[in-house]
Parts: sequence; structure tokens; C-alpha cells
Amino acid sequence: MSKFYDENNLDKGDESVSPGWTSLYNIKKVTLQYLFNELWEILLKLSKQVNSHYVQIKQPKNNNKYYWTQHVYGKMRQYSISEQMVRRIIRNPERVEEGVAENTLAVMQSRGSKHKVEIWVMFIDNSNGKRIGKIKIITTWRYPGVSSKRMKIPIPQDIVEELGIYV
Repeated sequence: MSKFYDENNLDKGDESVSPGWTSLYNIKKVTLQYLFNELWEILLKLSKQVNSHYVQIKQPKNNNKYYWTQHVYGKMRQYSISEQMVRRIIRNPERVEEGVAENTLAVMQSRGSKHKVEIWVMFIDNSNGKRIGKIKIITTWRYPGVSSKRMKIPIPQDIVEELGIYV
């Protein structure tokens, strides 16, 4: 007399049971479901580990002064930099340099006393010298340590004379 496999007999490992065609299909189906569920659990654990280093930061809203790109939002999450910090760095930078991209500026503020870190913001200023205009924030990043200074931003000679700056 032959017995067919069912979900209850699979765990028992009864070797005296001879499977039929239907039972072989059921064994494969149950085994695949089990493997799929195990794989799904592993993927969920991995996704939690991968996303655990991202900080939940509220996505900044575009307004009449600032335009935020999706790229900068991702970098803000990656480096744990808030919208307020980015705006503060743009308003009161410790250092201003030409950006790597064309027509951009890069501004920086340093953080930390024991472990020095610089927070940089790269943006395009579309105000053209007016008080109103949007600042398009392109990216932001943390630099571990102290970066070397690059060239100063060239200021036209007539502006230097007008402001009375001695360079």
C-alpha cells in the first residue's frame, strides 16, 4: 500500500512512503515555496541593513529662494546633513571657491574639534547680482579632515577698488 506525500509527512522524512506523480509535484511546490520564503526573509534583513545608515531627513521644499535637486536630497540623507545646515553654510561660509562644474560655487564650513570635518555645498546662483533670484543647490558632501585651499575667486579690479579691498 503506497502513501502519498503531504505537507505533514514532508517534515517527518518517512522513507517508507513511495511518492506518486502528484506527490512529487507537491514536494517541489512546497520546497520552492519554502525556499522563496527563506530568500525573501534574507532580502528583507539585507535591505534593512543597507538602508540603516541613511538618516530620515525631511525632503526640502523648493521656494522662491532655493531650488533643491533630487541629488542633493540623497546626499543630505547619506551624510546626515539637514536643510537648515545647508542654508547656514550658504549664508555664512568659512571658505568660498569655484565649483568643479561650470558656473558653480562651492562653500564650506568646518565642524569638530578633535576630528575635523568639512561640510561642502555646491550651488548655482541665478540672481545675477540682484537680491532676488533662486539658488539652485546641486550637491553637498562631508570631507574628512581639512582640504587644501584652491585658487581664490577672481574679483575684477574695478570692484576691488570700489570696495576698497586690499588683496
